[in-house]
Amino acid sequence: MQNYKLGEYIRQRRLDLGLTQEQVCAGICESVTLSRFENGKQTPSRNRINAILQRLGLRMTDIMRW
Repeated sequence: MQNYKLGEYIRQRRLDLGLTQEQVCAGICESVTLSRFENGKQTPSRNRINAILQRLGLRMTDIMRW
């Protein structure tokens, strides 16, 4: 999956849940880092992406189907 598509998916899920970047990334990474993920400008580590997905109520298998 391309970075920008993964980021779009994360952004859309975050917005659907009514969460801010700060709420999603608290204790995981800086909000600027999440912004870069969402904009496809930075590739998240597997640990970070799993933590972010978990916070959004998702699993890696959910995004593989997207």
